[in-house]
Amino acid sequence: MTPTVVIVGAGFGGLNAARALRRAPAQVVLLDRNNYHLFQPLLYQVATAGLEPEEIAKPARAILRGQKNFDFRMVDVTRVDFAARRLETSAGPIAYDFLVLAPGGETNFFGLESMQRHGLGLKDIPDAIAIRNHVLTCFEQAMLEPSCCSKQPTSCSPRCRNGYARRRARRCGANTSKCGSAPASPIMTARGSR
Repeated sequence: MTPTVVIVGAGFGGLNAARALRRAPAQVVLLDRNNYHLFQPLLYQVATAGLEPEEIAKPARAILRGQKNFDFRMVDVTRVDFAARRLETSAGPIAYDFLVLAPGGETNFFGLESMQRHGLGLKDIPDAIAIRNHVLTCFEQAMLEPSCCSKQPTSCSPRCRNGYARRRARRCGANTSKCGSAPASPIMTARGSR
């Protein structure tokens, strides 16, 4: 009887384990909650609108298409019963002879509750899209705010002290000599103004 090797997680570890077993006399079953492999090192590119999400995600079935002893199932693993050699999943139990656990990780906020409530993680595509949307929304809100330099150059607020606001005020003909000398990051300024 052919043994069943179940691999939990379609990340780098899970895919490498499945590839390593391509010639093994076993049935390889890969489980993941998503039907794609995510190239996490480029998540920051999605968060900064440099790449689209589909450019860093590839279907797990397509990656291992030529492997004859491979099967993929999109499920959530909820429990492992080591004694019975069975996984409890969102689609019912799955038995195994050998088990490889490679589920990945989660954002560590180091026990800081305020960071967990207000911080932004970057582990998967929804996180990257949330960051991208937040940053772009801040830029859009900053574009709608009137420049304080063009109205009252002597009472510039820290929000107006970034390079973008000074250049915008110069184009309008405002006196920017009273604006702060060190430009602040427009992202930090916009986020700090919430």
